[in-house]
Amino acid sequence: CDNGIGMAPDVLASLLSREQRVRSRGSGIGMNNVHERICLYFGREYGVHVESEADEGTRVTIHLPGIPIEEIDQEGGAI
Repeated sequence: CDNGIGMAPDVLASLLSREQRVRSRGSGIGMNNVHERICLYFGREYGVHVESEADEGTRVTIHLPGIPIEEIDQEGGAI
């Protein structure tokens, strides 16, 4: 969470979109990659959520399921 300048609505809408983007510094490809991996592993109800408002800032929330320790295998993944 920050109190920066925020993002324009079109930038915010495209951040987690599956559209192809030009690879450049600050393009959001890494954030989309993390979101897609979480969704593939745990389902579409989980992932990255971004909220932003001009002159107010941006909040990024990562939603992951709680997995009891007993369900974790030796490699660190869920059974």
